[in-house]
Amino acid sequence: MQKYFDCHDPEFLEEILDVPCIICDSGLNIIYLSKKFDRILSYIQELPEERSSFSSESSKEYIPEINEQLKLNAGNEIKKAEIILNGNNFTFSVRKFGNKSTEGFILKYEPEVKPADCVADVMKLNKILHTINRIICATSSADNQKDLLPIALKMTVELMNFDAGAIYFPDSDMGSASMDVYYGLYDLFFDSEIDLKSEESNYFGVFRDNKAIYIEQYLGVPHEEDESGVFSMAIIPVTADDRTIAILSIATSNLHRFSELEKETLEAVGKEIGGFFRLAKLQRELIYANEEANLYLDIMTHDINNANLISQGYLEILEDISDEKSGNYVKKALSGVVQSSDIIRNVSVIRRFREDNLKPKKISLDRTLKEVIRNYHDADIRYDNCGLSVTADELLPEVFLNLFGNSLKHGGKETTITVSVKEEDERVVVNVCDNGRGIPDDQKPNIFRRYYKGKIQSSGKGLGLSIVKMILERYGAEIYVTDRVTGDYKKGVCFKIIFHE
Repeated sequence: MQKYFDCHDPEFLEEILDVPCIICDSGLNIIYLSKKFDRILSYIQELPEERSSFSSESSKEYIPEINEQLKLNAGNEIKKAEIILNGNNFTFSVRKFGNKSTEGFILKYEPEVKPADCVADVMKLNKILHTINRIICATSSADNQKDLLPIALKMTVELMNFDAGAIYFPDSDMGSASMDVYYGLYDLFFDSEIDLKSEESNYFGVFRDNKAIYIEQYLGVPHEEDESGVFSMAIIPVTADDRTIAILSIATSNLHRFSELEKETLEAVGKEIGGFFRLAKLQRELIYANEEANLYLDIMTHDINNANLISQGYLEILEDISDEKSGNYVKKALSGVVQSSDIIRNVSVIRRFREDNLKPKKISLDRTLKEVIRNYHDADIRYDNCGLSVTADELLPEVFLNLFGNSLKHGGKETTITVSVKEEDERVVVNVCDNGRGIPDDQKPNIFRRYYKGKIQSSGKGLGLSIVKMILERYGAEIYVTDRVTGDYKKGVCFKIIFHE
């Protein structure tokens, strides 16, 4: 090869330095492969793993085959040569060069696609891949679960530079699908509900066969003034576990011919985000179910409480006019009604505890306790004003309602409840004590457990004291149970609450 370079042919040197080419002698025997063409040959190995590293040795195996095919095109007037290697077609322009001593041929590789077109395609592909990655990243973010459908739809519409998009979820009977999310000028293109059963519907085949449909024609829908009246649409199945769980549709008023690359991209989006769509659908169904359950709970709470108040009023009248024997039955019935009211109130408290965004603030103990004591006008509850406040929220009254109710339920109407408040080392300590039946030592560790009922408890579902503890823990407060008289649980119980200020 050295003698060819020694010819100092500037045109020859310029041609072979930076292009994919082959240099042959006058007999069309290969004597040189440029580095760029050597790289092309190294890439067409059959196994993908062989492409991971480049070796100049990789192209040598093709030289005999190239020589053989070139010889079929033998002749001094050859202008173009075609070679097939590993199923890949290579077209070369052929130029003769040199003189009798250095005569030979330059075969310059002429790709079918111009480099500028390749760069444009690569840039477009990179943009599409970047958008798909953004969609997947956005939809996989736990913080964006409620927004993942609008995000995915918006990005897909913008990717195609279309006018609008919509997402449909099938109804329970799978006969139709309702629009769940929309973006852009959706009212020009999409119905709020689509038919999934009629074979005349464009959506029927998408839902049944899990295959996208691309429409590139005017459909007679209304258009804004000065619009061309052309309507192009892509209807993409969003799949999970090889089943269509949603339909993503995008549309434009401009004539658009979908390229194969665009079709592959849109269908890839439908497959990649299917799992996230299913999660979003389940979350929305859960939210709807919670809202429906809360509605039923509100109705039940309101109506049952009204019924309980009426029953309680009549039972209290019967208690006053009944003899001893029938009075016992009335007391049991009245106890059941009170218990029912307590359960409803406690369930409502738990619901607020889980759902309400209550903010802690300074709350007066005097005002809170006085309001709670007014609910027990027949009970002997003793409290002297303390003038102190604690950091809590609107659920604080429930603490004392449950403590007072617990004392009266187990000790009876004759029970005396004493509430005292004092400051100790930047803490506010509240003692709620009664002279009832008390709590044995072996039961004290368990009384704040939900659904726990001690052996001496006569009724109840074991919710009240667990709710007390849950509420106080919200404030960073603590609660303990002791005997009113140390060492003698039968003389009553004392609950100590410590608020850290």
